[in-house]
Amino acid sequence: MFDVVFVYTPDLTMLGVRALGGKDVVSELQKLFCSHFLGIDDINTDEERYSLATAKDLANLNLVANASYGVERVYLKSIRLKNIGVPHKLYIDVGGKEQYSGTDAVQKILKELHLDRSTEWEPESIKITVVFKQIGRGRRKQVSVSITPPNTCDLKNRPQDDIVRKLLKDWGIYVA
Repeated sequence: MFDVVFVYTPDLTMLGVRALGGKDVVSELQKLFCSHFLGIDDINTDEERYSLATAKDLANLNLVANASYGVERVYLKSIRLKNIGVPHKLYIDVGGKEQYSGTDAVQKILKELHLDRSTEWEPESIKITVVFKQIGRGRRKQVSVSITPPNTCDLKNRPQDDIVRKLLKDWGIYVA
């Protein structure tokens, strides 16, 4: 068992660190890694990595993947909204077995709740599901990713997770 795990992905300029001790320890470890292995001394570990600015207007959030990624479809699985004026939160999750695509299902629910045009609610976190094209036999791969700005994302380090990271960058959600 390792006490500290570093995952560096140069093409995404991403450094993931897993360690006991919380944010302060992880921040110091990131600085040490960048200084020792990359020769970068001045890094800002508080920099925002994820942004939901593109998710404020769901109609314009274009969850389409480049054909070379091998993705069949992508959809917004859930969204957590917070009210700007009062401390209320609303969680919307599209369930069921339907073949969702894009943001249509969440937009439909928001419209039914008369929240589709509301400026009082803004996204606090989202969950996106990416369904990959089936290759060979067996189940098709599917990755669900939860994103909560400024720095929280629950992707792992499998090959399909790297593709999802590229998609997040393409959509303007991964901004580091």
